[in-house]
Amino acid sequence: MTGTSVQSGSGPLSTEEFQIADRAARRMHGELRSLLAHMPVEARTASGLARHLQLDRTTCQRAVSVAREPSQGPEIISRLPGIPGLRQIVAAARDLQGDRPSDDVLASLQAAIDGYERLIHRLAGSQTKLVGRLSATPLTSESEAFFDTAASVGRFDAYTRQLFESAAKLTGRYSEVWVAIYAYRPHPKNRDRLIVSRAYGLVGHRARPDAVPLVIHNFSTPNCGSKAQATGISGLARGFEHLDERAIESGSTPEVVIPEFTSSPLPLISSKQPGAFLVQSVDADGENCGKPFDLMLASRAVTPHPRTQSPAAEETWAMVNFPVRHLLFDVYLHQDLATCSIAGLDVHLWRPDFATSVADRWQTRFTRTPKLVMLGRGIEDSASSVFARHAELTRLLFAQTDEDPHSYIGHRCEITHPMWRTGYCMTFDFGAGNSGH
Repeated sequence: MTGTSVQSGSGPLSTEEFQIADRAARRMHGELRSLLAHMPVEARTASGLARHLQLDRTTCQRAVSVAREPSQGPEIISRLPGIPGLRQIVAAARDLQGDRPSDDVLASLQAAIDGYERLIHRLAGSQTKLVGRLSATPLTSESEAFFDTAASVGRFDAYTRQLFESAAKLTGRYSEVWVAIYAYRPHPKNRDRLIVSRAYGLVGHRARPDAVPLVIHNFSTPNCGSKAQATGISGLARGFEHLDERAIESGSTPEVVIPEFTSSPLPLISSKQPGAFLVQSVDADGENCGKPFDLMLASRAVTPHPRTQSPAAEETWAMVNFPVRHLLFDVYLHQDLATCSIAGLDVHLWRPDFATSVADRWQTRFTRTPKLVMLGRGIEDSASSVFARHAELTRLLFAQTDEDPHSYIGHRCEITHPMWRTGYCMTFDFGAGNSGH
């Protein structure tokens, strides 16, 4: 970097320096993932990327390894290519003819590399020295409030509990459990589409008379409704539907309620579908104000198969619209989908445009990664201690979709005191492949 003075330190990083390195590393991770996702499928492995860009395989191996790394913290710095190698990747990708990442993707990666280079010069003077400073940094004492030590785990749990309690007081609402069960299967008439069935709702919900309105927002990968109408493709859903394939019309929609799992009297539900969203307003407070009540809804949608998208991934969300004590979030993939995808789980701050900003996920992602539990084949292990009827609800969902549960692989995120105004995102990557060769 011509004209840049080096003001590097030595010894362990301070808390502030570690946080700066953490932000830069998470951004590099996100931008490399975005680059890989926008490459042709055959160029998403180390060897494939090296052939596609005509670059040294070792440089590409390091880039691909970091892009696939589930963690985004400073620990990836030791595995990143050097600055010259990173710049070679951008230059080679920019020179590609035909199928290549967009200028916006490459410009964003270039900006991240520039920031990373400034970080190296500021903190150490070289990448090797920065790795040395990171290795010497203990995640205790002044750092432990920020990082994943035993002490900070307990403190983090206390913070999320306090957030739940404060949010419940502020909004005038809370639920004991927020439930979301998804089941993905290939479309029987169109191999480029998936059918998504789901049951979702609130268990033990309470509200004060002055509570903010109860409105549930739903979205997934953009659905095929408008495309089906525009292209004349048959057999595709037009937005969200009932499980019996009837369209969910705007206005009063009591049919979306699962009565067996909803308190009586049934609440008034009204739905509308702006864009790729399904927005459902619930009027249940008049009869149930101050009393706990359960509300369970169901819907289905048709979405593009992730392999037809860029990036080639399906994102499934559980949105914490209102404070809840427990989140119970299950996703079942048909075996034909589970065997060709890689599952991951993150939690993100909710911002207005995050439904359309897949490439910028690093900006909203929390560094603490929730635990993803594999339930295995079938639904025999679907029970949960936080909701006594969860296994029964899961059986009902599969019964109504007339699917054999043993053809599905289950994944679970179960969180106590999930953070209010965040989204828990289960991602299924169909583009990375199952081989690093």
